[in-house]
Amino acid sequence: MNQNTRMHYNYRFLILALIITFQAKAQKVGSTVYVLSHCANGGFDYYFFSDSTFLAECNDGCEYRPFVKFGHWNVENTELIGFVDRTWMGKGIGESCGPNCGYESYTAVLDSLQSQEKFDLSEFEKTKSGKPNSCGVWTFNEQEKSKDPHFYLKMGNVKQKYSQTSKRLLQKSDLAAISKKERKLMSQEILAAYGYRFRNKKTAKYFKELGYFAVMENVEAFLSEIERKNMELIKKYGIRKIP
Repeated sequence: MNQNTRMHYNYRFLILALIITFQAKAQKVGSTVYVLSHCANGGFDYYFFSDSTFLAECNDGCEYRPFVKFGHWNVENTELIGFVDRTWMGKGIGESCGPNCGYESYTAVLDSLQSQEKFDLSEFEKTKSGKPNSCGVWTFNEQEKSKDPHFYLKMGNVKQKYSQTSKRLLQKSDLAAISKKERKLMSQEILAAYGYRFRNKKTAKYFKELGYFAVMENVEAFLSEIERKNMELIKKYGIRKIP
């Protein structure tokens, strides 16, 4: 066997080992989540979870705000492929105030057009633990990262008073136990979490003082199925006008 042939087989063996290692680690219950960061100062961060969930989030420098992709991943030969099933975007309205400040307001858009993101598997050979502060691959415990794309669509880091509206379907008994005013606030909070800009000045002031960031003219496309059904139930319970 000559030197070139030996090098070729060594390279194939290395790639095969990387594939097996990545798949084995990703399939372990409670294993790490791999995060491929294309630099913390802009672009997408890509998340690869052990159940084959694939998620991409643009932190800065993207045309849309927010900008989240969701789907599943698989390994094919020497590539790791992220299959995008859904993409959520905050599209700017009107003219941009500049490359660094975006638009005055945005509207939510859901795109179900499928696409692929391809990565060289060798990028995952070296991993680091902790919070990404440079380009490369980082690892986290899966409990530290959410697989829910709607989590990444929400603006700010405000602790919701009625967080159950995003986690489970409400029952009539839940609504019967609170006042009509609270039921309305409960539904408004769902919208506020996604950055909805309320036209009612009193309502807008209330959520602004709580720390909510309001730039979205419409957030309908960002709502999860659970949130939609909960808002429908609240409307049936006597709250007709929510925004």
